[in-house]
Amino acid sequence: MAKPKGNFKDTFTKKAKQEWLKALRSGEYKQTTGMLMTANQHGKYFCCLGVYQDVRGFESTEKEILSSDEHPYIRNGSDVLGLSSVIQKRLASMNDNGKSFEEIADYIETNIKPV
Repeated sequence: MAKPKGNFKDTFTKKAKQEWLKALRSGEYKQTTGMLMTANQHGKYFCCLGVYQDVRGFESTEKEILSSDEHPYIRNGSDVLGLSSVIQKRLASMNDNGKSFEEIADYIETNIKPV
């Protein structure tokens, strides 16, 4: 099944949160900084927001990715991912400043409430 691009809308539900936490803690995702996802001969690497996109089946287009102080986030993220740009920037900053996926998952679990 192809992943939807653009005009995708998601809601940050309890189920979405649990799927994201499980993926971040799974050890199946390799972490990168400065971008949502990248790939090379060793596999795919994700930012914590890239993991969320992958789990929810959303693939952003280039024009939807914004960068603020070197931290990528999704334009209209509250509509697209169900996460405000403030939350996205906070998580991207944590990711890009050396927090592990486990530490980010702990933060999400405690501080980000589903709708």
